Formats: sequence, C-alpha cells, structure tokens
Amino acid sequence: MRTTATLLLVCAAALVVPPPTVFAGDLRADLIEKVHMYETATDRFAPVYPALAKQLVQDYGITTGVCVDVGGGTGQLAMEIAKITDLTCYSLDIDSNAVRLSGILVDEAGLTGRVVPVEGDAQNMPFKDGFADLVVSRGSIPFWPDRAQGIRDCYRILKPGGVAYIGGGFSRILDPAIRNPIAQWRADSTMSEGFKSPADLYEVAIKAGLPPDQLRQDNEPIAGWWLEIRKPADATRWYREWNATLQPWHEQIARQIVDRYGLAGKYGRVLEFGWGAGSLSIPLARLTNFTFVIAAKDASAAQVANEQAREAGFAGRIQAVACDPDHLLFDENTFDYVFGHAGPAVWAHPDKAMKEIARVLRPRGAGVVGNGCPLDCSKDSEMAFCKHAKKLREAPYAPKDGFKQCATRQTMLSWTKASGVDATIISPETIHNLWVEIRK
Repeated sequence: MRTTATLLLVCAAALVVPPPTVFAGDLRADLIEKVHMYETATDRFAPVYPALAKQLVQDYGITTGVCVDVGGGTGQLAMEIAKITDLTCYSLDIDSNAVRLSGILVDEAGLTGRVVPVEGDAQNMPFKDGFADLVVSRGSIPFWPDRAQGIRDCYRILKPGGVAYIGGGFSRILDPAIRNPIAQWRADSTMSEGFKSPADLYEVAIKAGLPPDQLRQDNEPIAGWWLEIRKPADATRWYREWNATLQPWHEQIARQIVDRYGLAGKYGRVLEFGWGAGSLSIPLARLTNFTFVIAAKDASAAQVANEQAREAGFAGRIQAVACDPDHLLFDENTFDYVFGHAGPAVWAHPDKAMKEIARVLRPRGAGVVGNGCPLDCSKDSEMAFCKHAKKLREAPYAPKDGFKQCATRQTMLSWTKASGVDATIISPETIHNLWVEIRK
C-alpha cells in the first residue's frame, strides 16, 4: 500500500513539464533565415533548375554514375538532375547552413541517398581524382577566390570521358520570355558584379593548365556564359584491340599501297591520317624506308601508336600526335604521301579533312584514305572484316566520339566534290570498300 509521501512524489512528477524540443520545422525556418540565396533560388530562379537539368541530359546524355554540383547552395539543381536521371548527385557548398538546409529539403523531396549534401571548398573538394561523370556549377564561380584552382579541381575530379559545365547562365532551352527577365534582373542587381567579365573564363582555364582542345565557351543572351570542359576518355584498350583484331587486313592494305606506288626502297615522309593508332604506319615501316607522322584522332590513339611503334623498334621513324582533322598541325607541302584507314568513317567533316590532305601534300604527291577493307579483297574476307569491325565499334568501351558514318559511294563523291580537291574513287563497287585517291 502506497504511503502519502509516495503519492505526493508521483503527483509532482506528473506535473513536471519536459524541456522544449527543437523540431525539424523550427530548424528549417532558422536555416532559411540564415541562407540568403534560398528565397531567390526557390522563387525568381525556380524555373532555371529543371530547364538546366534537362539541357544537361540533352547535351551530354550522362544519366548514370556520379554528378557533382559545385557551389550547389541548397541543392535545387542537384535535385532536379536526380529527378530525371539515375545519377547520384553530390551538392557541394562551403556554407554549412546551406548544406544543412539542403539535407532537410532533400528528405522532403524523397531524394535521400540520391542527392548527397556535402560541405566543402570548390578549390579543394573532398572527392578523389576521377570521381564524377558530370560536374556542374551554376552561379558559383564568381565567388571563388582562385578561379583557376577551382577549375583545376573540377577537372581533377572528372572521370576520363566526363564533362564539366561551369558558368553563370540560366539554361539555353529555358523559354526566353522567362529567362531574359531573370537574366536582366541579375544584370541590374548588386549581385551582378562577379558576372560582368565572363570573357576571361577561357583564359582562366588555360592558366589552370587545361588543354585548349578540351574547352568550349557557350554563351546565352544577357550575361549568360558557360565553360564546357571535356576530359578525354581513356580508349587505349580499344585502340589496341582494333589494331590487333584487324591486323591481317591492315598488313594487306600496307602491301597494296607499297605495290601501287612503288614505295619499296624509296625514302620520304608519310602522314597516316584516319583513326591514327598506327595501324598502317607500323606495317608500312617494315616494308619501306619512309618516316611517318600520325595525325591521331585523340590522345588515346596517339598513345597506342607511339607505344606500339617503340615496341616494334620504330620509335625513331614513327611519331603520333593528337590532331584536329579539320585543321592539321602541319605546313603546306610537308608529305610525299598521306595514307589513312577508316578516316571518312570517323571524321565529322570529311570534305574539310580531304582539303587538308591536299594542302599538306607535296607537289605530285598522293593521298589514299579508305573506309573499309583492302582494295583487292575477296567477298568472304570483306564480310569477316565487317563482322570484326562492327563488334569493335559496338564495344561498350569504344571511343564515344568515334565512328560517325558508313559512307555510300554517292556520299563519298559528294564529299570529294565539296572539298574541291583532285580526288578519285579507286575501289571496286562494294558496300564496305571505299577508297579515295587524292592527287597534288
């Protein structure tokens, strides 16, 4: 039986009021008050983020892997990207309050685990090298104390084959009736100071040590500007497989070239111009005394060509460099011959490439570029070649910016006509065997 004292203690305990609890709603409101850009991001700028997310998917097709939004604030862009892709999106910001608020907003949006708020500095991000497939930063770079270091760190965390899109625009595909007033408001506001000199962004990237051929500027009306950075994919494995798998046909092409132009015992300079992984230069070096320069399609092709030339003992006679096919790095009248395999199938503008071949050829020189198997090739050999080449082109690790077209004879004729060079199709009437001879 309870005593009177015990009953008094129980009653007193029942009257004790628990201390006040800070609920998520209170924290949310407190953080919103501290994060000055939240109101703008969710009001005036709200239409920008879904449009920009859609533009990124349309432009780059990156829908799986990892995305990092640098200077992501409270995560609006990262959340919009996550909604329309399978990317895991990291929203990085240096403001701890913005990061905490982002965590609440992500939970409310049902994107927990898909969008990860991270506190960190754009100039020294807490991610490993080669971490992200896509890096985006909208409106953050004007506030980086060292822009070159920030761009350098964006490049560092990109995977090979990844893309970064950094700037201060509002999305090219956003309805101008919506975008232009937003851009004009920013241009007229005090926040516009850091956005008034976008023209130097390319120079800042060069200062950061990024290769010029991996950069592109993109501009929008009324102070909208972006820097696109494309980090080359490592396609060395694929180029080695291409050379090894198709080696019998490459050697046959080399023998036919030597016989057609009487190259045995002669000296001179040859340019290989196609895929550019040394598939013709190495067998030609075994059969002739020529020296070879290779205009490779990309850095991976040049790397494979140089490595295999060294392995074959031709380091002193073969040198490969990555080169834009529309603008070759060489002076006029530099080469006696230009030979290339698969060039018309991988060039974006075959007519311009053919014009470049004629420009770098010496007088009375000849160029031969092909789109398939050897000139003199049996039907069975042609079909075997096509089967191997198709399998290689469709490999998941094939160069993303690789094979573009399998030209018909009529298409090849249209390219040669557009180029304005003295060119003749010298191959027989077959589907996968198109060779063009260019004379100087």
